[in-house]
Parts: sequence; C-alpha cells; structure tokens
Amino acid sequence: QPPPHYSRPLPLKTMMIRPRDDIPHDFEKNVVRISVRRNPQKQRKPNADPSARQQNYWDLRGQWQREYDERLDLLPEEGVADTVAGEIFRAATKLYYDFHNNAMVNNTSGAINHLAKAGVIPTKRRENDDIFGIIYPYTVGAKIHVGELDILYAIEAMLDRTIEFLHSHPKLDITRNTVDYHDYQDRCEKVCMERCAIRNRISQEMNAEAIKWAKDMASKAKKAQDHYYGPASSSSNKKSKSRRNKKTSDKSKSKSKSQDVAVKFSKLGL
Repeated sequence: QPPPHYSRPLPLKTMMIRPRDDIPHDFEKNVVRISVRRNPQKQRKPNADPSARQQNYWDLRGQWQREYDERLDLLPEEGVADTVAGEIFRAATKLYYDFHNNAMVNNTSGAINHLAKAGVIPTKRRENDDIFGIIYPYTVGAKIHVGELDILYAIEAMLDRTIEFLHSHPKLDITRNTVDYHDYQDRCEKVCMERCAIRNRISQEMNAEAIKWAKDMASKAKKAQDHYYGPASSSSNKKSKSRRNKKTSDKSKSKSKSQDVAVKFSKLGL
C-alpha cells in the first residue's frame, strides 16, 4: 500500500512529468510538477538511436508525421488553442505525450472525453474499434500501465484518427475555439502519486524476480559444470592436478619412445 500522504488528491493546477525511460518514478530525481496549462507535448523526444526507432509519431515515423509536426508547431506554449481543430489536436497530443513520457500517471480524462464529444472517436464499442474503452480507464487510474500492448496500439490509432478527422473537417481550422478540454475532466480513481507508487512497487517486484531468475540460472549452470567437469578446485589443487598431468604425460612420452626403439631393433633383427 502507498504511504498515507499519497492518497491526497493532486491539485488540478499541476501535473507530474518524468524524463523518458526513468522507471521507477523517483520524486527526488526525475519527477517534477508543472502547470496543466503548459503544453509539454510540443517537445519531441525520439529515441536517440535512429536504428531503434519505431513506426510511431514519438519516433518521428508516424503515419501522418508531416501534418502532425505542422500542427504541433502551431500549438501555444501554454493554454487553450485558438481554433476548434487546435484544441482537438491539443487534447489528442496531451494523451499521446502522457502515455509515452509519463506512462499515463496523470488525469487526462478531459482529453479523451473532449475527443469523444467532438466526434473524433466513438464512446460505444464497435467491431475491432474500442479506442475510447481501452484508453479511458488508464486516464482516471482505474488501470495502471505497466507495459500492456492494447493501450500502445490504441494510443497510436487515436492520434491517427484525430489527424484524419481534422483533415476531413477543414472548417474547424478557422472556427474559433471557446472550450478547454480540462472542463471535461472526470474524478480519478487513483491520483497521480498513487499510480507512481504502484508502478514503482511493480517495477521493484519485477526487478527482484529478474535477479532471482538470473541467480537460479547461474546456479544451474554451475551444477551442470560440476556434473560434467567436476567441482571447481582451489589453486593448490589445480597445481597438484597439473603436476599429475605432467607426470602422466612424461610417462606416456617415455613409453612411446621405448616402443619406437623396440620397433627399430626388431627391424634390424636384433
């Protein structure tokens, strides 16, 4: 269970962010509080190794990457977007950023609700199409992200769908925006710090299991080595064993020489 102070709800004015690939969440080193009015999704953080990049927007290889980059550049550093299309895109990219950068530890329910209200994604499940149903539980902390693939595919599909929707509704780019997607935010089942604490605990358990597995493998390898080659010897035993091997080798050599001499004498008839 997380410490009691983790149960205090996080103020709406702040959100947590952490650098990529820093797990578990360390509140002294890699977690900072920023205003929810900030739009950190304007930052691009692709994998530093180009050969390891995947086919997604985070690694600059999304299906509609060019339009994504253009729209991302138009977002304000803080606050709501000027147009309806801009606010829809802001909501979608905040979801996308929170997944890739923060592992869905913030309350981003307002963003997914805004996309549903705007008609970008349906709230009711359709055949092979349940983007809202997959993403929403993670936004309010009903589910904790620890590497599930369903949310990975749903997040990518959500951003694809958003860009396609905006492309097919060009008038939204000139329609003045009057809403903030945070207005549609729901109450969290688990607040940010609770989610971080759970992810930390799971990460520690997984690390402990990995260490135990590695030790078990090393123990099995040692047993197999002892079975086939004998137990490991001390340095003194190794020296005595090498001396015995040398004597045996010398005896076999002398025996071989005497046999050669005997053969030569036999050929000479002696």
